[in-house]
Amino acid sequence: MEVLKKQNGKNNKGITLIALVVTIIVLIILAGISISLVLGNNGIITKTKDAKEDTVISQEKEQVELAYISAAVKKLGDNVDKDDLQEELDASVGNNKTDVTNDEDDTLNVLFKDTEHNYNVDGGKVSKVEPLELHISNYGELLDFANRVNDGETFENYIVYLDKDIDMENDEWIVIGTPGGRIEPRNTFRGVFEGNNHTIDNLKISNIRKRYSGLFGYNEGTIQNLNIKGSISGQFGNCHIGLFSGYNEGSIHNCTALIDFDSQSSSSPAWIGGISGGNGGTISSCITRGEMSIMNENLGSSAATGGIIGDNNGEIVECKNFINIKSGTTYVGGICGDSRKLDSKMSIRQCVNYGLINLIRGNITAGGIIGSLDENGIVEQCASKGDFSSTYSGTRFAGICGELKKDARISDCYFSGVCSHPNSSISARCSMGFHWFCSIRELLCLWNFAEKLWCNFL
Repeated sequence: MEVLKKQNGKNNKGITLIALVVTIIVLIILAGISISLVLGNNGIITKTKDAKEDTVISQEKEQVELAYISAAVKKLGDNVDKDDLQEELDASVGNNKTDVTNDEDDTLNVLFKDTEHNYNVDGGKVSKVEPLELHISNYGELLDFANRVNDGETFENYIVYLDKDIDMENDEWIVIGTPGGRIEPRNTFRGVFEGNNHTIDNLKISNIRKRYSGLFGYNEGTIQNLNIKGSISGQFGNCHIGLFSGYNEGSIHNCTALIDFDSQSSSSPAWIGGISGGNGGTISSCITRGEMSIMNENLGSSAATGGIIGDNNGEIVECKNFINIKSGTTYVGGICGDSRKLDSKMSIRQCVNYGLINLIRGNITAGGIIGSLDENGIVEQCASKGDFSSTYSGTRFAGICGELKKDARISDCYFSGVCSHPNSSISARCSMGFHWFCSIRELLCLWNFAEKLWCNFL
C-alpha cells in the first residue's frame, strides 16, 4: 500500500508538471496574440497612428480649401496664383509653415513643411499627392541615382529607400547635387532619402576642389536614418565639405558619421564639418566620430572647422560630437566652427562635444561648442566635455564659445574639460567657459559644483 501511494505521488507530480508546461504554452500563445493585436500591422498602435495621420490630412486639406476660397473672394473671380494662395496660408497657418509652387501644368502645389505632406490645388479642389518610391540596394543603383539628380531630377515628392548596406570600395565619389552658379546648373535633391539605418561604407572624397563636397553636394531635401563611414583628403579651397553634404538647406536627421579627414587648404577659405560643411536648414540627432586634421595656410582667410558643422546659419539640435579635431583654421568648434548673420533662426541647442581640440597655430578663435557666434545667434543647453590644447600665442579659445558678438546669447551651458596653454590667463578663461572678451555685465550667473561650471548669459 505504501509503495502504491508513492507511485501515485510521482504520477501526480508528473501530471502537475505537464499541466504547468501546457499552461505556460497557452499563456505564450495568448501573449503572442495580444502582442500582435497591439503591435502588428493591423494592431491598435498602427490603427491609432493611421487615425491620427488621417486627422492631420483632413485638417491640412481644410486649411488649403479655406485659404483658396479667401484668395478667390479677394480676386473677385480672377484666377488664384501661387502668391495669392501663399499669402492666405501665411496668414492662417503661419509664416514659413507652407510652400506654394506651380507644377508644370500650372496646377498649384502646397507643401506643409512640418509634415512634408503635398497637396495639389486645381480650381479649388484639393487632393493629397502620394509620394513616389525609389529603392537602392547596391553601388550601381546609388551611382545611377546620383547621375539622375545631377542631370536635373529633383526627386521632389519621392522617398528614396536604401535597402541594404553599400560598400563604395574607396572609389572617388562624384557627389549628388550641385547648387548652380556661373559654370554649372542648379541640380539639387528635394526628396526624402530614407537610410533605414543602413551604412554606406568606404566613401572616398579626395577631389575637394568642388564648391560643395560630400555624399550630397547640395541638399534641399531630407536625409535621415543613415550611417556613413568615409575619408576626405587632399588640398581644398573656397568650398564646403562634409561627409553627408557640402551644404544643407533641408534636413539631416538621426544620422551618424565615422570620418577620417586629413587635408591642407590653399589660400582660399573653406568650411568643414563632420556632417555638413555648411548649414542653412536643420541638423538633428546626429553623432560624429573619428579624426580631423586640417591646416589652413592662409592666416587671413575665414576657414572654419566643426565636429558637426563648419559654418551654421540654421538649427543644430541634439547632436553629439566625438571627433578629435586638430586644426589650423581661423574658427574651430566642437559642434560648429563659425556662424553667420543671415537668419534669425541660427541656433545650437542640446548638443554635447566630447572630442579633443588641438589648435596647431596662432590667431585662431575656438570654443568647445562654437568658435564664433554671430549677432542674434543662440546657444543653449549645451555641454563641452572635451579637452583643449594649444601652445601658440594669439590663440583665443574658451570652454563654450571663443567669440560672442552683439546680441548673441548663450544660456544653460557648461564646460568640464581641461584647458592647456602656456599662458595661465588663457587657460583660466577657457576653463571658466568664457567667450573671448566676455564682460562682467554680460555674465548673469556663474557657479561651480561637481567640477562643472555653468554659464548663463544675458
